[in-house]
Amino acid sequence: MNLEDKDIVDFARLWIPYGGPRSEDILVKFGMTPSRFYWKLARIVEASGPGFLSPSEKRFVDHRNKHSKLQLEHTELPRAAINGAQHHGD
Repeated sequence: MNLEDKDIVDFARLWIPYGGPRSEDILVKFGMTPSRFYWKLARIVEASGPGFLSPSEKRFVDHRNKHSKLQLEHTELPRAAINGAQHHGD
């Protein structure tokens, strides 16, 4: 686990008992949207194996990541497709 991954996990663990970090705090600390933050957090947890988080932390991450995937699909992925289409027309 690299330093950024550790920072993400530590930050999430700090805030999960309170419903998770605020969007503004995620943006300021990591320079990313909450969707991207929870997607990255879920990838870190998956790579770390079972028992890395407590059951309640894991449920929280899974729940937030499910919503993050939907948001990413509806915002960031279409934007990437639009940007790709613009480059093809140049």
